[in-house]
Amino acid sequence: MVPTRSAGLANRSLRLRAGIAFPGVDQHTGRGHKRRTYLWSEIMEPGEALSTAAQVAVTLAGFAGVVVVFRSDSVHDWSRIDKFRLRLLLNNSIIPLTLCMVGILLLTIKPNPISIWRWCSAFAAVLLFWFAATTTKVARAFTPDQFRTAGASQFILYSGFALGTAATLLQVCNVVLLGTFWPFFTAIVIQLLAGMLQFVRLIVLPPHQDRGAA
Repeated sequence: MVPTRSAGLANRSLRLRAGIAFPGVDQHTGRGHKRRTYLWSEIMEPGEALSTAAQVAVTLAGFAGVVVVFRSDSVHDWSRIDKFRLRLLLNNSIIPLTLCMVGILLLTIKPNPISIWRWCSAFAAVLLFWFAATTTKVARAFTPDQFRTAGASQFILYSGFALGTAATLLQVCNVVLLGTFWPFFTAIVIQLLAGMLQFVRLIVLPPHQDRGAA
């Protein structure tokens, strides 16, 4: 059967709505042209992005167990600085995992609520604020000399503080103004990157010994 002109236009309309571009074909007119075009890749949906981030977060939590297993001494014998680094690694994996689970849970509501990402960002802002408050409280117990001898970098400390503050403010902005997915996912990515950094530092830096330890 020879396809009719109306069938061809319908197929072309479906391709355009799917976001597919064919070489040599103008998407608006359907006519051939000499300009180079590309095949558009399918955009990742929020549910897929959250599932991928959750898998990365679980992997990071597993890395924390690997660090503990391959250390020669028990966790209870670690220095306070090393325990603090391990705690950061666990928090940087548990927090994004929690955010991903909350986002996936809300995505199961059909139809999806209009304010779904505002709710997620509000929860993320509260969680990030709690994380910043507890981390700062623990970090204040260390002296600058302890951080220096443990190989801590002021650049990393200040950069992490700046990124955490920016991520929290972005969540507030998303609640009030934007209401989109990317600010919420940005907070998750920042936490995962911080966890990766903590894992590398736990592996690369030598174990720190507290002063006065035997």
